[in-house]
Formats: sequence, C-alpha cells, structure tokens
Amino acid sequence: MKKNIKVSIIVPVYNVEKFIDNCIQSLINQTYQNIEIILLNDGSKDNSLEKIKEWEKKYPKKIKCESHKNIGVGMTRNKGIDLATGEYLTFVDSDDYLDNDFIETLVNNIDDCDIIVSGYKRVTEDGKIQFERLVGKTPWAPYRQLVIWAKLYKTSLIKRNNIKFNHLKTAEDVIFTLTTYSHTKKIKTIKYAGYNNVENFSSVTHDDKVRLENNVVEILTLVSKPIDNDIEYKERNKKLLNYLYLKFFTVYLLDKAKVLDIKELKAYNQEVTEYIEKKYKENNWKISFCYQKDEPFFVNLSINIVVLCKKLKLTNILLWFLNKVYYKGKKK
Repeated sequence: MKKNIKVSIIVPVYNVEKFIDNCIQSLINQTYQNIEIILLNDGSKDNSLEKIKEWEKKYPKKIKCESHKNIGVGMTRNKGIDLATGEYLTFVDSDDYLDNDFIETLVNNIDDCDIIVSGYKRVTEDGKIQFERLVGKTPWAPYRQLVIWAKLYKTSLIKRNNIKFNHLKTAEDVIFTLTTYSHTKKIKTIKYAGYNNVENFSSVTHDDKVRLENNVVEILTLVSKPIDNDIEYKERNKKLLNYLYLKFFTVYLLDKAKVLDIKELKAYNQEVTEYIEKKYKENNWKISFCYQKDEPFFVNLSINIVVLCKKLKLTNILLWFLNKVYYKGKKK
C-alpha cells in the first residue's frame, strides 16, 4: 500500500439529509486512512449543514466543512478542488457511498498514472444492487465511464491545466472528465466496482424540467472544446470520438423523446443533426455503423438504428415511434 499518497475526497452537499450520514460514514470507514474529506454545503434548505458540521466536530482532523449560498454542483466541486491538498482527489455524490476498500484498491493500482477509472454499482436506497458496471481494458473503456465519480485524478493534472466544472446542471461531469482525458495519456482502468450510486429519484437526472432545459448543442459544443483544442489527441482517438458523438446524439434523442411532443422532437432532431453533420464534416469523419464491445447491446443497437434510419431517410418514422413509446404528455 502506498501510504504516503494523500487522497482528497470532495463531496458537494445539497438537501440530502436523508443520505448524508451514510455517505460520510462510508468515507470514515475507508481502510485507507491517509485521506481528507471536504464537505461543501451548497446552500441546503434542510438539515444537511447541521449534519455535516456534527461530523466535522467528531472528526476535525479528517473532515473540512465549508458552506456557501447555492451556486450549483459544478461550481461547488470547483471550490473543493481549490481546497484539496491531496496528491490525488476523487469526487463522491452526497447521496452515494463507498465500499470500505474503495480508496485503498484504487491507490494500490494507480501506479504512475494520472487517472484511474473503476466501475460502480447502482443500488436502491436500502442497498439492493440493481446492476454492477465494470470497465474493461480496451481503448474505449475509459470513455465507457465518463461520470466523474469512481475515479482518482492526480490533483496536479487538474490544477496545472486549470480544469474546472462549468455551469451546466447535467453533463458537467462528462465535460470535466473528457477535458482531463485530453491532457494525459496516462489513464488506467481497473475491473473493480466499489462505488455505490444510489437511485435517488429526487435528483436532477430524474427531473423532466432539466430534460426540457438541456441545451444539447451547447453541451456538445462544450464537449468538443477540449477535443478540438488538441489535434494530436483528436487524431489519436478518432474512432473513439466518432462513436462518442453518435452515442451522445442517441442518448439525448431518447431523453428528449420523453418530454417533447412530435413537432418539438422533429425540430430538436434537425438542430442537433445539423450540428453533428457540421462537426463530422470539419473532422472528415463519416456517420457510419459502429460498435464498441464494452457497451451494452442496447446502446450499440440504438446508435446503429439511428444511423440506419438516417441513411434510409426514415428518421421521421423513428421519431414518430419514439414519441409513441416515450412521450407521456406535458407535465402540469
């Protein structure tokens, strides 16, 4: 065990009094003890602040507690990065928790890499495992896991390159992770899942209002920024990035189908299609059938159905089908 490596654990906290004790207890229980826990209250309106202050009083040498008015999860994580003093850092959502050996396992396997990527478990509130997602050893594997958690990042990589989270409510973690990937080749994956992602139905990922507000062209533009800024990185990862854009396009199409009527869905599809086509033309890429063995069958299938419908000029039929299957009408 590399006991000399200090790890900073950054936890943004917002209205999670139901979950926060379990989260912090899992951090305190880590078998790897050279850690600092940075708890950042983002203007919670419940008892979250009082709870994290109690933990800080109990473990003053290990826990740092900071509070500010509500600025959003991304900006809150930026504050955590500024406060981090560990050689490596990791992010934990305040409604999630870690297996006791999570930090120890990642530290023991990181070698001289800048980033180590592990898998995770999706669990119910009572701890029942819904599924376990592991990452493989293929070149695509790090891109299979673009959420910011279940990883260790070298702190100097982030601070030296001034990598920050943006203002978005969703996809801010994907953009952050892709930016870190574009600044290093020293990325390692490990077939281990010690991060527990709790299915919290009050989170923004389940919020139809956020789905409506998501500006996908803006998200894709921000995703493209670190990619376009490094020609060598873009060329080296051409096939991976080609698949990545098509995956984004497909995932957001399915997401928007839940909240847009057919007329709105067609307008949305046209806008994003024009963006994707322009992006592919700029890079001399082709929108073509693709496959990544690390991805679930449904993801590969969905992407290729979208591509097939475009090639056969059947996209309107596909949109009609998605509307019938997913759209439940406007929320009152």
